[in-house]
Amino acid sequence: MGTKKIPIVLALIVGACGSSAGPANLSLKFEDVTVTARLKSVSHSQRGDFVYADVEVIADRKTLKKANLDCVVLRIGSSVSKEITIDTFMDTLAYNFPAHKGKIYTRVIWDMRDFKTKAEADFRDATLVIDTTRLAPCFTLE
Repeated sequence: MGTKKIPIVLALIVGACGSSAGPANLSLKFEDVTVTARLKSVSHSQRGDFVYADVEVIADRKTLKKANLDCVVLRIGSSVSKEITIDTFMDTLAYNFPAHKGKIYTRVIWDMRDFKTKAEADFRDATLVIDTTRLAPCFTLE
């Protein structure tokens, strides 16, 4: 079984800052938008391997109206996220996530591929990328 290759746009990245274990902060600048993720923890279960994080999205010059958070892909070493889920009690879709006062701040869960032996110590190898192949626009600005 081959790996699926997806075109991505790699923007200015500030690498994982933090200790070798525990939370790490990542920041990504894409066009007029900055995406920041604070990676918090990893869990492994029969359902899969997951990375938990807080994500913030803000626009620099315009007002952010909504974001397709499915565009925000997490890479940790050779592992790539296959899905992002909003960690909330409400049924909120990642592809049409509304901004509040021009900003998005939410907890997310990235479902990771090939991540069974990884842990928080691997956050030092983490980067964010924007997958521009999604059907919905990644960011809607006003």
